[in-house]
Amino acid sequence: MEKEDRIYLDHQATCPLDERVFEVMCQHLRGGAANPHSSEHSFGWEASKVVLEAQERVAALIGADADEIIFTSGATEANNLALRGSDFSQRSKLIVSTIEHKCVLEAARSLKADKAVEVASVKVDAQGEVRLDQLEELADERAAVVSVIGVHNEVGTVQPLGRISEIVRASGAALHFDMAQAPTAIDMAGVAELADTISLSAHKMYGPMGIGCLYVSRSHQSKLTPQIVGGGQQNGLRSGTVPVALAAGMGKAAEIVAAEAGERDKLRRLNAMLWTALQALPCEVELNGPSLDVRHPGNLNVSFSGNDSRDLIGALQPLVAVSSGSACTSGTEEPSYVIRELGHSLERAQSAIRFSIGRFTSEQDVISAVGAIERAVRQIQLAA
Repeated sequence: MEKEDRIYLDHQATCPLDERVFEVMCQHLRGGAANPHSSEHSFGWEASKVVLEAQERVAALIGADADEIIFTSGATEANNLALRGSDFSQRSKLIVSTIEHKCVLEAARSLKADKAVEVASVKVDAQGEVRLDQLEELADERAAVVSVIGVHNEVGTVQPLGRISEIVRASGAALHFDMAQAPTAIDMAGVAELADTISLSAHKMYGPMGIGCLYVSRSHQSKLTPQIVGGGQQNGLRSGTVPVALAAGMGKAAEIVAAEAGERDKLRRLNAMLWTALQALPCEVELNGPSLDVRHPGNLNVSFSGNDSRDLIGALQPLVAVSSGSACTSGTEEPSYVIRELGHSLERAQSAIRFSIGRFTSEQDVISAVGAIERAVRQIQLAA
């Protein structure tokens, strides 16, 4: 089977590299060698300018300043810096939602084990929205940091960012948003005003793998302890040489996603088309998470009643790429903890599949994918 015959519906695991981003990266991969932190010659100055321009483009996406963008190896490192780099000496509580990305939950567990930080969990409703009444109750004078995933990677929930910010600001705690999935889902303009730290990932918005960033507000930078030490680059918050080509790629990806907000309408239309077709399959299907009009426009999480998601995904190979949940937990035997936290049964979690449509998905891709899914369902039913 040719690569061109396969259908990629796993954009929330990673997005394909946009050709326009690749072209920008190639300019620096093929250019002369230069360390952006070499301040004594013109080669270094030129590389430093490229990094600065990338910071400016990422900053423009969220309404920040260039010196508030700290490049990292990805959103996982950014989340770790935001949480593990926080000061819990005066306030000892970290608040996270129960459906955070695994890297946030693991960072919270490590803080509890290593520094005796109190970890409080905010539950979510059946749509995956943080329970604001519980957040208000937990965000007391002991709360140091609150971390919330702004747009969910599995069920597409878009959190009420403004209301969360109001509650956390009133408590005096620092607020962190994991916004890795957000650029392709919502208007990011002004998001920086709502939080102290924000994590972003290049490959979730058609940029290169291997780079992300943490927005750290200027007033918050002195309150973070670096987790990678060395030469003191990037305001002393993240040592190590910034990869010029990767930074340029992330900057270009941010610029494109900010300029092409209209593509969200296309995603929502194709997503609705997919959901309508799935409901006509010869098995019961159930939507997990919020309704299509308020979720990530390219996200569809569906449970196929009476079917194991692993069997269905296996039957779709190698034609259609979908997943049973976060790429960071794929391959594990346990069903999605996120679906369970929405209040659904173990059986429903075990039959859940995430479809995620992207920039280059076509109507024909959706039609072909549905045909393959129907054949897979019938094949499994016959074998039962």
